[in-house]
Amino acid sequence: MIRGDLALAGIPFETEEVQLDFFSLRYSDVSRLASVGIPPMTAQELGWHSKLKLMLNFHIHLRLSGLSMVVDFVLSPD
Repeated sequence: MIRGDLALAGIPFETEEVQLDFFSLRYSDVSRLASVGIPPMTAQELGWHSKLKLMLNFHIHLRLSGLSMVVDFVLSPD
């Protein structure tokens, strides 16, 4: 389904650097949620991940600029 949308938009499905599929969209969406401070369990639910630890270890990519915000969020009192 995504290949047809990409073709209509003139975007290649795969290049030497990246393959655009539902997994990559899921990965980038969860990473974006984490980068703006969305609680991990909310990101887990929105990303349809069964295990929080798996999502945190493999499916979240944070830029260094966003790490301080996440640390502040985790360390802040409720």
